[in-house]
Amino acid sequence: MNDAHDNGVLLKAEGLSKDYHDGTRLLRVLRDAEIEVRRGEIISIVGASGAGKSTLLHLLGALDRPSAGKITINGTDLSAMSDQQLAVFRCRSVGFIFQFHHLLAEFSALENVCVPGLILGRGFHEIHPEAEALLRSVGLEERLTHRPSKMSGGEQQRVALARAMVNNPDLILADEPTGNLDTETAEVVIKLLWGHTREKNKSLVIVTHEPDIAKRADRCLRLRDGRLIPE
Repeated sequence: MNDAHDNGVLLKAEGLSKDYHDGTRLLRVLRDAEIEVRRGEIISIVGASGAGKSTLLHLLGALDRPSAGKITINGTDLSAMSDQQLAVFRCRSVGFIFQFHHLLAEFSALENVCVPGLILGRGFHEIHPEAEALLRSVGLEERLTHRPSKMSGGEQQRVALARAMVNNPDLILADEPTGNLDTETAEVVIKLLWGHTREKNKSLVIVTHEPDIAKRADRCLRLRDGRLIPE
């Protein structure tokens, strides 16, 4: 396990709760969960299936709002933002990598990586060289014009990694990014993810069921009974 990075707090969540209503029944997925992520730190989150790990990442990445609690990223209180403001903030400040890569089937690898920048209003000619450089950095220089259907699962996930990085976000959230990959391909993706995070001094929160991946992080937290506890 690596030494913690003393670069200041990037992400802080306090008293985080999330409730869902199932008819007349109240389902509390998170209850007073707390997490603090320092700049340059890698944190893994483990827990049983259905514990709420994906729900937690959605809240931390401003894809959903908590029922209670406060989340700040770079000192910005997410609860004070409108949905439109959150969408812009999310695209600029957070990079997402999911178990299913969610690439656009009709777009090439290069075009897929450019999409988050286009959403922010950046011109294609501005983004193009950055996107190409990112794809080259993950070993896909021969796949720039290929569509997802012409790439392997590992290649598709590397495109997703490049896409998550294209707007240079401070925070990367990864939800089971190796869940659909074989062991060898998963190792390639994890090494690239760790390498980019370290090289660019980003913060990474990764949800995983793989103990070997979890223990590589600076810290490992377990989500149990709606709360995060040190592993």
